[in-house]
Amino acid sequence: MLKEYENPLLERKEVEFEVTHVKASSPSRFEVKEKLAEKLGVDPKFVYIIKMETKTNTWKTFGIAYVYNSEERAKLLLPKHIILRNLPKEEKEKVEKEKA
Repeated sequence: MLKEYENPLLERKEVEFEVTHVKASSPSRFEVKEKLAEKLGVDPKFVYIIKMETKTNTWKTFGIAYVYNSEERAKLLLPKHIILRNLPKEEKEKVEKEKA
């Protein structure tokens, strides 16, 4: 983790992170979400990866994540596509089938 900010107005913690993955492909959002939740000591369902970017010719991925106090607060503030991106693969497929 690089930086951590408490945002009391939006009832969330904003985290800037860096993941090093030597000689491996970029980690998935879900993997990063699980590791961040473990490191911060929170439930993974409260962690939302907003942005992840791997720099060219490096083994580092940088990103931004928000940690909310509740799922309801996250659903109120985050765009639907961000919430969908942060779902596990099985749940994401289920939601997409329901839309069709």
